[in-house]
Amino acid sequence: MSEPGVRLSKRMTELGLCSRREADDFIERGLVRVDGAVVRVLGSRVLPEQKIELIRQATLPSESRVTLLLYKPEQTAQALPKFIRAETRSPDDNSGIEFLPRHAGKLSLAGALDHAASGLVAMTQDGRLAEKIAERELEYLVQVDSAPPADELQKRLQAVRLDGAVVPPFKVTRQSDRQLRFVLHRPLPRQIWLLCEQAGIAIGSVRCIRIGSISTGSLQPGQWRYLQAFEQF
Repeated sequence: MSEPGVRLSKRMTELGLCSRREADDFIERGLVRVDGAVVRVLGSRVLPEQKIELIRQATLPSESRVTLLLYKPEQTAQALPKFIRAETRSPDDNSGIEFLPRHAGKLSLAGALDHAASGLVAMTQDGRLAEKIAERELEYLVQVDSAPPADELQKRLQAVRLDGAVVPPFKVTRQSDRQLRFVLHRPLPRQIWLLCEQAGIAIGSVRCIRIGSISTGSLQPGQWRYLQAFEQF
């Protein structure tokens, strides 16, 4: 047996209040009242005789497709979009964008995606921007038990082959006795771990600190923020 009434978003369109897409946006933002009570649940149903009104300040946000920056904690098993919640938003986010739950959906990801890696992850709903981000270089800081001397490090890593194939181009520098810096372009899954393993270098941790020109900045592990309009990858 079907539920009584019609979807609230459809009824708002029938009344000429807005389009279906706009209706869903207004409902999610808590800007719709039914018989005087705010309704925020998408898919809510109403009867023809019920009074529906938009709160006066209801206007569509300009950010129809958002881009987010997440600091992924180390050894993260959960799906990364699940970190995108109001309570995990960085207090330093100055974008002025109102958080909506739908911002955590339909995201393309780049950055610290390997399970054991931590650091920066870019997440976007903009397909064109996703393609652009995929072309940007990624910078990682790798903590190791003991870093070989610079000349030996280069020789070891440049000689590595993965499954008999030449490894995609990368840069590596020795930062200290315990830290290496990798710059990769379109990395293979677990590329840093595979390179170091075959070169006899034991890894402690891997952290992505930059995607293109965007760095982690003030983000703390588990926090996220919106990409601001002036920022470019």
